[in-house]
Amino acid sequence: MSIETKIVLFAGLIPGVVVGAGLLASWTLARKRARPDSETPAEPRWAAPVLLALVFLPADYAVKGFPTLWTDNAVYRYPHAALLIAAVAVLEGFARPAWYARMPLRAGAVAGAAWILGWPYVIPPSEIMPVHQFVGWACVSALGAMLVMEAADRGARHLRGPATPIVLLPAMAATPAVCFLFGSAYAAQSGAVLVAVTVASLLAGLLVRRLRLDGGGVTGMLALMYVFVLGTAFHFDPRSLASLLLIGAAPAGLGVAALPGVRDRAAWVRTIAAAGASCVPIAMALAVGGLAMPKGMY
Repeated sequence: MSIETKIVLFAGLIPGVVVGAGLLASWTLARKRARPDSETPAEPRWAAPVLLALVFLPADYAVKGFPTLWTDNAVYRYPHAALLIAAVAVLEGFARPAWYARMPLRAGAVAGAAWILGWPYVIPPSEIMPVHQFVGWACVSALGAMLVMEAADRGARHLRGPATPIVLLPAMAATPAVCFLFGSAYAAQSGAVLVAVTVASLLAGLLVRRLRLDGGGVTGMLALMYVFVLGTAFHFDPRSLASLLLIGAAPAGLGVAALPGVRDRAAWVRTIAAAGASCVPIAMALAVGGLAMPKGMY
């Protein structure tokens, strides 16, 4: 099987079908099983993070083959980092922790993913990254991701159906492109999973208009995205930092939907406002990336 076929199948079609069909089935069944006299609508928000936690493995397999249990080569640790952050998303989906619990959990998971992907470049035999540079990038990543995830999650509470995937789709599509600008062919190939799961969620939202992705779903989608961002930052050209920070901040645009003056407006107004806010840093990331791209790389 050619690499192109494997990417289409394992990084695109299979993750998309798993997420789309899983969301559609779980939300439809929950509604049918709900008690008619129940005051609280049945909302299986645990479904999205669980499904999203499963789909990185086939996307990674499409490029690298079967993952190893553990390896000293950080390039083969992407699934470990993705599953660590996704575990927090699954916890959010089931336990619904308060903000003062979920924010440190997210920061800790991203910091752990940074250690998984970056620490091999600090210790022998590579020693190509100074300790202070690693610590700085890990801290910025953890704190930044924590804030972006919280803003995105709060905004997603005010969006239903396909609205949240619509807002996230530009960032998910641009992430592999930005990573590729700085040499990450892996992100450009396996990153197809970002678009696949977002489009699948969008289609599910068109069929289930009450679909919600807050409470774990948004965190799960950003878990996949941030693994590629972190990996590119540690493994490739240091000039990618500005673009990666911008693309990583883009999902915070979802938070606009929760702002006073916006959250009480019509659904389409909330969606457009959030999408517009997220597209600004995306455009900046692509522009900065194009200017900073090493000359003669492609």
